[in-house]
Amino acid sequence: MTRGVHMAVGLVAAWGLSSGLVACRSGAPARTPSGLQKVRVPEATPEAQQAFEEGLRHLALGPQHHEAARTALTRAVTLDPDLYEAWHDLGVIEMRRGRWQASVDAFAHALKVQPASRSSLLGLGHALMKLSRGDRAHKTFERWLAEMPEDREVRFAYIAALREGGEGLRALEQVRALLAKNSKDAEAFNALGLVYRKLGRPRLAETAFKRALELDPKAAFVWNNLGLLALDRGDDPGAFAAFARATELDTTYVVSWVNQAVVYLDSGAYDKAFAALERAVATQPDDADLQVALGVALRGLGRFDEAAVAYGRALDLHPDFPPALYNLGVLYMDHKEDPQKAKEALLLFAKVAPDKDPKRDDVKFRLRTLR
Repeated sequence: MTRGVHMAVGLVAAWGLSSGLVACRSGAPARTPSGLQKVRVPEATPEAQQAFEEGLRHLALGPQHHEAARTALTRAVTLDPDLYEAWHDLGVIEMRRGRWQASVDAFAHALKVQPASRSSLLGLGHALMKLSRGDRAHKTFERWLAEMPEDREVRFAYIAALREGGEGLRALEQVRALLAKNSKDAEAFNALGLVYRKLGRPRLAETAFKRALELDPKAAFVWNNLGLLALDRGDDPGAFAAFARATELDTTYVVSWVNQAVVYLDSGAYDKAFAALERAVATQPDDADLQVALGVALRGLGRFDEAAVAYGRALDLHPDFPPALYNLGVLYMDHKEDPQKAKEALLLFAKVAPDKDPKRDDVKFRLRTLR
């Protein structure tokens, strides 16, 4: 990655399925396996219900209101710890803000109160994978699948968790079982390609991805994964051709726009990165990660004031977003020659960034320089 850059986005592989996490507005899980006990939770106290509804109102207003939503929902679960819908929504908010451990804690609370909450299960597994805890993530899916083995979304999430948790051979067994039931399952062939890629078997991965495209030629997510495979072998033109095909099939497919931009940023092609990120931001303007990436591209182009605006938009969405704070500090320190603003941004970064954030050492050095 380009020197001095701290982005929350990176090259992204696509499963082809989405967890579709949404805020809970109902007391009943959307789908319940017959063998999983659905706990009858007492009605929330009026005060807790009022706080919960206040949190939902703030949540519906968009990312700028997430902190107010979080405050109201925290008040709701303090008043009534059994209000699992509020715990779930706290998990959604923390996930959207990149606070993965807090997201894990909230989803785990939701599942403790209501073990049949499918959306909380998917949220917990996703957050665990973001924390590189694929080993724990796959265990969160096993009990559900034991009771509901035909749940495809959870099955693919389970395969991804096995793959990322170092259980590639078990993931392979799961995919082969799907293909034994249906040899024309394009999503299963895509999953097979991802497992083979993780296992370091690129030729088999390519064969699996190409078979997926034979079955579903318009699957943008498979073209994206073929692009990543091309990058693995150093074939940049092949990678960009695949990414371009993905975005040609689906112009709103942000993953491939981001993958193109990340590679451009890494090579210093800031103008091309900017063009790709403009398309991504147009599709997801409320994504703080994309705003930071756009700021990095603008900084590389020497458009420093516009870069500051992009980082500012990210901070409007997430007021304590470490990647935006770091990049803003670097911008003010190295390019806009405003040591006071640089210090303010870097001090806030030091306060809110995770302990293991890779930019902490650089921030310490910069703050010593600014004294």
